[in-house]
Amino acid sequence: MSWFYFMASDSKLEDYDNGMVKITKTKNSMILVGKNGFERKSIHIFDCKAREESDKYFTKKKFIKHLEFYYSEESANVILAYLKKEMRKSKQIELWRVWESDKMIPEKRKVKVDELKLSDIDSIWGDDGYDNDCLVITQSYTYKVENIVTDE
Repeated sequence: MSWFYFMASDSKLEDYDNGMVKITKTKNSMILVGKNGFERKSIHIFDCKAREESDKYFTKKKFIKHLEFYYSEESANVILAYLKKEMRKSKQIELWRVWESDKMIPEKRKVKVDELKLSDIDSIWGDDGYDNDCLVITQSYTYKVENIVTDE
């Protein structure tokens, strides 16, 4: 059993590969190997069709990307920059940490994108916690639509 890290959004999320990983695809899976053996700096954000049904148990979002990385402050900074860039076109991005066989849906914590910090990334993906977790990144602004009635 293992942890799965993924993000979900209603807007398409971009793949990301920092070039330090070699990807081998098989029919139902993907194998990631550091180009220089085990590479602690490798970060890869990708689609994972094999986990699609399981992911949909946790989120209703249409677009899902999985992460494979070794957590460090350096990788968290890369992920933080990626999320801030993706939030330019997204209203919301959910960050998930789920144990492979655990179906417990956690309470979703929220943070606005302009308040997003390394400690938030650390709390979801750097923590050695034992529970499923979800952090929702939202826009810092809201739109209010009102019906305007005019006298004629």
